[in-house]
Amino acid sequence: MTNYGLTGESRVVGGVLVHRIRAITDLPAHGIKAGTVGGWISSVRLPDGSPRISDNAWLADDAVASGDSRLSDNAWASGNARLEHSVYVTDDARVSGNAWLHGHILVGGDARVFENAWLLGEAIVRENARVHGWALVHSNAIVEGCADLSGECVVRRQARAAGKEVVTGRTVLDGSPTLLRTSWERSAAA
Repeated sequence: MTNYGLTGESRVVGGVLVHRIRAITDLPAHGIKAGTVGGWISSVRLPDGSPRISDNAWLADDAVASGDSRLSDNAWASGNARLEHSVYVTDDARVSGNAWLHGHILVGGDARVFENAWLLGEAIVRENARVHGWALVHSNAIVEGCADLSGECVVRRQARAAGKEVVTGRTVLDGSPTLLRTSWERSAAA
């Protein structure tokens, strides 16, 4: 059983035909009432037969979930967010704004991905992590704990941002747990 049905409205997004959803039951955790129009999906069910959106999860506004992307538990995607290929948003995680998630992506825990952030390839954002601004996370990177990524920062190639680490500006975290400091940060630390 799913908590949503299709409205009959369709459009093409990124070359994929998607269909607008409508809640068929109340979702009190999100303040959604039966009849509320939601986001866009490429199919109601995934190839394995499971629902694309399950439990108390919701896809709102003009957010799109396509490919094998899915939402479960109490997850939420809204705004113009795009979940493409094999994205899994679970637990109490939120994806919003113009965030673009494409590839084998996991967003879980109480994580937030918003504004114009991109998660590409294989990436994990979990626990209480925040990825926003124009931040880019890709190539087996992990963002966890209370890490906060913003600005135009990049986390890539098996790098990990964790704990209470704050990565901003044009900083690059590349392939090791050691933060590559900007020239300003190096001089300030000296």
